[in-house]
Amino acid sequence: MTTHDTPRAHPLARASGRRYVYAWLALLGFTALSFGADQLRLGSLTTVVALAVALIKAGIVLVIFMHLGREPFPIRFVAMLNIAWVALLCLGIAADTGLLTWVNPATVP
Repeated sequence: MTTHDTPRAHPLARASGRRYVYAWLALLGFTALSFGADQLRLGSLTTVVALAVALIKAGIVLVIFMHLGREPFPIRFVAMLNIAWVALLCLGIAADTGLLTWVNPATVP
């Protein structure tokens, strides 16, 4: 039997579920943090905290559950392009909304 005939285990097959449990606990902790920030009524800082927590949680999901940390560069690059595209859309919406409220404040409910 040569070395080419030996079966190789998939890299994810030998990994334990410990990473997933830690990631799940981190997601629960960040969810509690986001909820706590909302309950403290921090004003506009609540939105900043909620968005920061959402970015961290999305990063955990991308790296741990979607295995992007183990993927080759082209796949990670396409994932980052998609994230950049969504961020660009969100910034465009925010800029449009901010411009409308600046031009005519009476249109804001």
